[in-house]
Amino acid sequence: MEWTSLNIAHHITAPNPLAIRKEFIPAAHCFPEHKHKWHQVVYATAGDLMVKTIEQSFLISPKLQAVWLPAGTQHQVGSSQGAYFNSLWIANDAHNQFDMSEPT
Repeated sequence: MEWTSLNIAHHITAPNPLAIRKEFIPAAHCFPEHKHKWHQVVYATAGDLMVKTIEQSFLISPKLQAVWLPAGTQHQVGSSQGAYFNSLWIANDAHNQFDMSEPT
């Protein structure tokens, strides 16, 4: 299957300390390889989502699956059938703003 590349917005600001983006990706489309200066948790809410890093590939369905991408991780996101998905962005210094020592 040949994939169509989508444009990535270059005016995105870093989360302070958190941000969430809700997006749709059409069938047979992908965002080209890119990386962020912040951490990212990506998960599908409908449809299938493929997340590829240099070392691994993940197929995410909306059934309690997500991928953690540490800051600076080169990755590509795409969908064979189309997907709605969310990205939770977490600032690198978030550990300074939240008590992450215990589950809550």
